Amino acid sequence: MATPPKALEGIKIAAIGTLVTVPLTARHFALHGATVVRVESHVRLDGLRTQRPFPGGKVLLDHGVWFANINSGALDLCVDWTKPSGKGIVDRLARWADVILENFSPGVLDRFGWDYATLSKERPELIYMSSGIMGKGGSWQSLIGLGTAGAAIAGITHMTGWPGGEPTPVMTQYTDFTNPRLGVAALLGALEYRRRTGKGQYLDQSQVEGGIQLISPILMDWLNNQQSAQRTGNWTPEAAPHNTYPCQVDKTLRGDDRWVAIAALNDRHWQGLRRALGNPSWAHEERFATLLGRQRHLKELDALLAQWTRQRTPEEVEALLQREGVPASVVEDSRTTREDVQLDHRGFFRTLRHSVLGEHTYRGPSFRLSRTPDVHRAGPALGEHNVQVCRMLGMKDEEVWTAMEEGALATQPSVPVSGEVEGDSYSDTLPFLEDRRRQAQALPTVMVEGRRSER
Repeated sequence: MATPPKALEGIKIAAIGTLVTVPLTARHFALHGATVVRVESHVRLDGLRTQRPFPGGKVLLDHGVWFANINSGALDLCVDWTKPSGKGIVDRLARWADVILENFSPGVLDRFGWDYATLSKERPELIYMSSGIMGKGGSWQSLIGLGTAGAAIAGITHMTGWPGGEPTPVMTQYTDFTNPRLGVAALLGALEYRRRTGKGQYLDQSQVEGGIQLISPILMDWLNNQQSAQRTGNWTPEAAPHNTYPCQVDKTLRGDDRWVAIAALNDRHWQGLRRALGNPSWAHEERFATLLGRQRHLKELDALLAQWTRQRTPEEVEALLQREGVPASVVEDSRTTREDVQLDHRGFFRTLRHSVLGEHTYRGPSFRLSRTPDVHRAGPALGEHNVQVCRMLGMKDEEVWTAMEEGALATQPSVPVSGEVEGDSYSDTLPFLEDRRRQAQALPTVMVEGRRSER
């Protein structure tokens, strides 16, 4: 049987960016058949390469499973574009790509002639997306920050935490992970427009504006009623109960911290909850008869529910409530998420072989296409596909060797080598950390050591 074509087969994407937003946007396309070239630099190593987790807890070159997951399916081109041959390679890449993704500060790529205004003169069919914290233009366009800053400026962090307490940021760069979904939709629209008209376009993505889309009702409450949402913990005005509740613990299996989330948004949910509880007399008291009454006596209601949930495992509570049509779910940690039977049934977690790490686990796509299934490949090592990409761009082997000799192409960071020269053991601070040290004097040194595999 012939292999079915992939949904985005034939689309060529150059991801000229760092950290999360650009690579994660490109990953969605790679999963569905597009050819994605991830551009890196060995002179200024991508900060994601030294972010946890690492097998064994050591920061080893090409052993970061987070970088591998974010960049799965991409071909890795490690190039110093400040060198003549390196610039020539990126020039070719810019002419090759259907789509260019970038998230550099304004003006960085312009200096090399890789901005949309310049490239589109020769290639009006080019689709080009810039992604930044504040978008292009305006007095804040050069603001530097991660998704933690994006969430803060968008107003998301302000609402996260307990009443009277400090804001409690989500423990990740929030808008770095939400904006790629919005970017994918915009890019697919641009590709469809080009299919119909033959014309490309420029897409300007602001992470803050994307983050605001996620809290639109709260923003509308201010615009219409001048009411600003405050921190309310797990409480919401639309439901009662609406909280997480402690459950019975099997310490031999799950540690000592197990919870279940329960929400009753209407009378039907409340009646189902009462049935699951066994219709205790307190659940029929007048004070709990309406949503407003339950909201007024929420503290007592939560205490009574917690007495019930503590006698059961979260799986038992979830099953009992779901059977009665009540929204409820186990609060899963990383371990229980990995062991989730539904995720296993759908094959969400995949084991792939990385050229250096060997076999390890990857996240699957966030949606399925029945007639054009996804294609999932392991993440790349640094510069793993240098030669392959250069040949794909029409370069002769002599040109590739010249770029290597000039130091424009590499498979190792450009840092002094100490220890075993044969094993490429790196113990000096990485270049990208030097800038951070100047900004934060107390920044600790990050050690990178690693043994390259033969490729």
